[in-house]
Amino acid sequence: MDLISCDGTVHEANFFAFIADGHNNMEQLPAVTKGCVDVASGTPEERAFQLYRCMFAQHKFEAKFTKRQEKIILTYFEACASDLGIKEYLKYKSSGMSGQQTVSDEDFLKLLNCVFHRVEFFDCDGKFSMDNFVEFITDGHNNLEQLPAVVKACVGALKGTPEEQSFQFYRCMFSQDQFKI
Repeated sequence: MDLISCDGTVHEANFFAFIADGHNNMEQLPAVTKGCVDVASGTPEERAFQLYRCMFAQHKFEAKFTKRQEKIILTYFEACASDLGIKEYLKYKSSGMSGQQTVSDEDFLKLLNCVFHRVEFFDCDGKFSMDNFVEFITDGHNNLEQLPAVVKACVGALKGTPEEQSFQFYRCMFSQDQFKI
């Protein structure tokens, strides 16, 4: 079954059949697949990687922030963009909120670090606040037994500048599969 041809053409029907096999609740898969296909660009290899990354992210991170959490994050996100003079911050908005921001460019690092400080996940010395994070993230979520171990593992691996640590924590929380954000 060809999913992507040598020239980079994505065979949506084959891709859909491949992903859907053995899964339930796939009503949104055609739209998600089309959305991922539409944004994939570049060489055939780059398109394949982008499609994989997009589909993986869409499937794995189906849980959403609560409306309250989203409002808080977006308020700080916009305030931080303004304070930092980042005019093109909207390009980070949807990818950042869904855990799909995988490139750690300077503007996103600054934005993320600012937001994490404003929500008080990290203090000015770079110390992580488990209490503040747990209080924020548990709002509206169940199955939290794994959260402390996941957070501990993510925080234990942090190194580098405060901005780099914020990005590492962000990527770690969105890439683990024990607790869905």
